[in-house]
Amino acid sequence: MFSGQRYKDYEKPAGKYIFTVEKFLFHCLETGKFFLCLVAIYLMLTFAQKQNMTETIAYIKESLRDLYPSSEVSSLVRLIMERVCNIQPHHFLFCKDKELPESEKSRIHDIVERLKQMEPIQYILGTADFYSLQFEVDPSVLIPRPETEELVEQVILDNADQKIKILDIGTGSGCIAVTLRKHLKKASVIATDI
Repeated sequence: MFSGQRYKDYEKPAGKYIFTVEKFLFHCLETGKFFLCLVAIYLMLTFAQKQNMTETIAYIKESLRDLYPSSEVSSLVRLIMERVCNIQPHHFLFCKDKELPESEKSRIHDIVERLKQMEPIQYILGTADFYSLQFEVDPSVLIPRPETEELVEQVILDNADQKIKILDIGTGSGCIAVTLRKHLKKASVIATDI
């Protein structure tokens, strides 16, 4: 699933050649050493089952480093680990040796593959953060922008404790209307979309 990156390397005694377990398996098949093939299969299955969080984070970073700026890769790692593995960034160090279940590894692999196709992480995860709230998003709605958060914050600051009427036309995810209604208790908010 992770293209051999998580398998341990096999080194010949001379130290000149390094093989992945997969390459070792093919080598054994080519040379007719079937017992060694069984050993290689055992190693593949053993190491495929055991991938800890540190290795998973390294896999994500390595897979995306040529496609995204390093700061964005760090943000993507944080989001993936939070949403898929339910591990908060401040727990990364404590959970570094935690082995991930196969379902989480598979989900992470799928997410990374979609990110390689430049699909927005919000559409992949199905949620977007906006003003400390989470909203469901898909390709039929726009992803909330940081600039929109700034606008909403200014409306909240300018209208705290005022009885105002707000109309959000083309609401999409509803992030503007819901956030304003949550923070402006006296406001009347109407949101509409097609």
